[in-house]
Amino acid sequence: VLFALAAGSEKVTAVEMNPLMLRFVRSFGGRAGSIYDHPQVEAVLSEGRTFVRRTDRSFDVILMGFVDSWAAVASGGLSLSENHLYTVEAFRDYLDQLTPDGQLLILRWDVDAPRLVSNAVALLGVEEAGKRVAVLLETREGDREDPPQMIFLLKKRPWTEDETARMAAWPGVQPVIVPGRHVDEPYASLFAGRTSFADYVAQAKTRVDPVFDDRPFFFARAKPWGLPGAMKRAFLWILLPVLALCALFLAFGKPKGERVGPYAASVAYFASLGVGFIAVELALLQHLTLLLGHPIFTLSILLFTLLAFGGLGSVASPRFRIGPVCLGVAALAVAYAFVLPRVVPWLLSFPLGARLAIAIVV
Repeated sequence: VLFALAAGSEKVTAVEMNPLMLRFVRSFGGRAGSIYDHPQVEAVLSEGRTFVRRTDRSFDVILMGFVDSWAAVASGGLSLSENHLYTVEAFRDYLDQLTPDGQLLILRWDVDAPRLVSNAVALLGVEEAGKRVAVLLETREGDREDPPQMIFLLKKRPWTEDETARMAAWPGVQPVIVPGRHVDEPYASLFAGRTSFADYVAQAKTRVDPVFDDRPFFFARAKPWGLPGAMKRAFLWILLPVLALCALFLAFGKPKGERVGPYAASVAYFASLGVGFIAVELALLQHLTLLLGHPIFTLSILLFTLLAFGGLGSVASPRFRIGPVCLGVAALAVAYAFVLPRVVPWLLSFPLGARLAIAIVV
């Protein structure tokens, strides 16, 4: 916000999803320049995708500067983090809200450049992306442990020669992609048509395939499964004792003198019920996070609704035959799998109360 004002921006809209952060900045008042109460600044409490979908305004620049944290990177947990800000559908939403001369600007680390380029290619095609994508890398002085920072720019229209000339001459950065002037490999071969997009993705040492809303794991870079070795080993140490305990329960859980058939059937039934509940919960959690715009809303609404209506279903269960119910739930799950990814993005323009009600109904 400060840099935008210093650069002469007449209007700055700051979108923040955490109300505590707004209070925190405002609590400093004049010592922090009162930037969120500045007459040229509008501070909006919202999630980025939701705001972009709801607003009817256009912007010269949409900037996302390190809007997430690497706090979980030591455990490898970041590879499981869903983020709907860096998907192909998100890029489409951003471009729709840019002025004809506007640009999307993302500040991240150098390792993020390949996947951001892939998102642009998946959205625009190779030829058009080659004219509208620029990537600049911070030049380093001295010995620093953190990776170099990267500036990714996506223009609403192709870059002009004057713009690329100024960009190539910026101090403190080295060009990675500057259309018509300098393009590093493997992007040069991709944009020149010497390498197909599929080969570009396949030949990369890490995952660089585009990210979509139905699989928004932007940070999952490890091939082939996206889980780091340390996390796999940690899962193994957790799962082995659990599996051993399950084997003991199965071996000694059957009441003495009872037949094996009913016992095995009850174990299979409740195991399937538990796995099904978790599968449905995780799928809904992913889609409803995008719908509601805040993981805390999503988790509280989802768990409350599933548990409350699951209890009501249990009370009403004697009135229904189990076969038709199972078939109905399975059919509904299949319908959700195909319908939700397409419907949820179009519901983001609704006010929060309406989206909460829709989430409960879903």
